[in-house]
Amino acid sequence: MPPAPLFASQGAHEGPRQIFTICSKNYLPLARELAASVLEHEPSARVTVILSDEADDVSAISDYLGVSCLPGRELPLPTYYDMAMRYDIVEFNTALKPAAFLHFMDKGAGSIVYLDPDIQLHRPLTDVWDAIAEGAQGVITPHICQPLDMEKNPTELKIMRTGIYNLGFAALANTEDARKFAEWWGRRMPADCRVDLDAGVFVDQKYVDLMPSYLPRTKILRHPGYNVAYWNLAHRPLARATNGFTAAGQPLVFMHFSGIREDKADFVSVHQDRVSVADLGEGRALFDAYREKLRGNRKALKEAGIAAKYAYGQFLTGEEIPKLVRTVYAKSVPPSAKPFEEVFDLAKGPFNQGATGITHKNQHLISPVMADLWLRKPHLQVAFNIRNAKEAKAYALWFVETGYREWDIAPAFIPKAAFALTDEKRSVRARMAVFTMKLMEKAKFFAFMYPKPVRRAATRFNRRVAPQLAKRIKTR
Repeated sequence: MPPAPLFASQGAHEGPRQIFTICSKNYLPLARELAASVLEHEPSARVTVILSDEADDVSAISDYLGVSCLPGRELPLPTYYDMAMRYDIVEFNTALKPAAFLHFMDKGAGSIVYLDPDIQLHRPLTDVWDAIAEGAQGVITPHICQPLDMEKNPTELKIMRTGIYNLGFAALANTEDARKFAEWWGRRMPADCRVDLDAGVFVDQKYVDLMPSYLPRTKILRHPGYNVAYWNLAHRPLARATNGFTAAGQPLVFMHFSGIREDKADFVSVHQDRVSVADLGEGRALFDAYREKLRGNRKALKEAGIAAKYAYGQFLTGEEIPKLVRTVYAKSVPPSAKPFEEVFDLAKGPFNQGATGITHKNQHLISPVMADLWLRKPHLQVAFNIRNAKEAKAYALWFVETGYREWDIAPAFIPKAAFALTDEKRSVRARMAVFTMKLMEKAKFFAFMYPKPVRRAATRFNRRVAPQLAKRIKTR
């Protein structure tokens, strides 16, 4: 009896083919181009754009895209708005992916493909559909299939830190095992879909390094025409052919324009320096044509009256939400099912309460945002011990004098009591504390006034001596 094939067909994915992407309103012009290319090369597939944003008129967005638009809040994800607060726009978009796969499985799709919005199809996804028909339950593409030199970015080490496989593309069959994998993957998203390389986390992508282990019938697709992007262009030169473009001599199936900018024709991608525009050769025409498509799509977006502002980028009262504030929220609030109005109400968040870990009388002067910044910056820790009441007051005074401007922190995230300190009569020592910290922050002042040895001495003074002086200065 002949051995069973590695991918034994289970016959559990007989439903229609589904292709989807996820984006916020700022990426709608890219999603529109992706949708147009999918409709051209995969006309029999169902195509959906999941909107990770709010919109008053979803039908207008569907009309603009030319395909179905599904609001992300309709995914089977109770912590949707909580995740919209704790994650930045990139983290949030990637965090929705497992829930989207499960949604389309529930809707009866037999084979489900995710594509990033900055992708453009040039041919049908034949190898993907064939792999699933032969029994594969998942299909993924490695970032690279050949060694890279370590002199330019991205290096092999950087790719290893962010994930072996690029999650701008992924496919799952609607099988029991694939569903279990998506459910496991999805359980990691509410709290741990962040960019934290020191912790070994890079959004949803790093988790899929485990797909070949957790989902044995995983097909690793190494075809050079799939997922061509800046990380593998060094090995996949683009060239014109009679029926389109080729990559490394094979038909180009889809191009991933990660890091492209419409206004930077001299850049392949802002994320790398390995491949220049001159290296593209005949492939430059692909990039130029794609930028032109995006410019036209962006113009059409304005004409359609669709505002591109990210709804989860500010509180209900209009204050912008910087990354530091999202980090404070993530540290303070466990994942929970809350409505939009509650999550994005500044007054209901943990942002102006006294910082945890501080028990002295001046705790009310230090907000969690101020405390988190202090924890992130060693020079602030040297200058101020905020666990000491007097030094906490000096830190609060420095913060309202100059710190919140230096770090672009909105006054809404600083206790009113801290601002009241500026109305008090400050002692000479308090003024010296603020001056010393300003001196430390402006060390680069020496860069253009003195020769290198003097600059080095000045920098050493600011890093070693000035903080020790500031540490001894107390407010009254």
